Amino acid sequence: MRKLLGTAAVLGALAFAPSANAATTLYNFTLDGMTGSLPAAPWGTVSVNDNGGTSHFTFDVNLDAGTNFYFQDSKAFQAFDYRLGGNVTSTVVSTSGFSYAGPGAYSAPGIVVPSDTTKFNYAILCQSLCAGGNPSGQISQLVFDVFGTNLSLQSIIDTNNFNNIPIYFAADVSYQGGASAQTGNIGAVLASGVPEPSTWALFILGFGAIGLMMRSRRQTVRA
Repeated sequence: MRKLLGTAAVLGALAFAPSANAATTLYNFTLDGMTGSLPAAPWGTVSVNDNGGTSHFTFDVNLDAGTNFYFQDSKAFQAFDYRLGGNVTSTVVSTSGFSYAGPGAYSAPGIVVPSDTTKFNYAILCQSLCAGGNPSGQISQLVFDVFGTNLSLQSIIDTNNFNNIPIYFAADVSYQGGASAQTGNIGAVLASGVPEPSTWALFILGFGAIGLMMRSRRQTVRA
């Protein structure tokens, strides 16, 4: 009986404990700064994994290749913009054709207007052909790591285009789902939290164990 209660307690605790990927935060590209109409959002995601407290962030940017979104081949604008607080010591870009830029002041046309008092302070640049109709250059995923101290993600509060919606990221993209390619920026906002499948499994195990424990207690009282 004690063994059963101990198992139930452990499973119950696991059900409410954070999973191994609890540090991953998801953002959806839902803000439209493109030149034409787009299919229903979201058009991609940004997955930010906080590895080891506030010393290491991994950014995994995925544009929805199913609707033909790719990073734009543009030397005039940044491929990806973000804002960080803290002290950035190094940034490692894993995806070939991209390079790190910052710190500085970056604005994403159609997403963050130049008159806003806050701007993105770090960016990733596209150094080679990322889109523009060349199949070999259509890149839809960007992965990079940021190392530093006291790192924290910050948002841009756009006071003009999107009515004070906190904007965490902007990507300069090419959408090639229509008769002709469209270009412009899309912005990412914080996605609503949905438990991962592993978390749901722990919830089920935990509640099941608690139910079994309560049933065992009732049987003991009857005896």
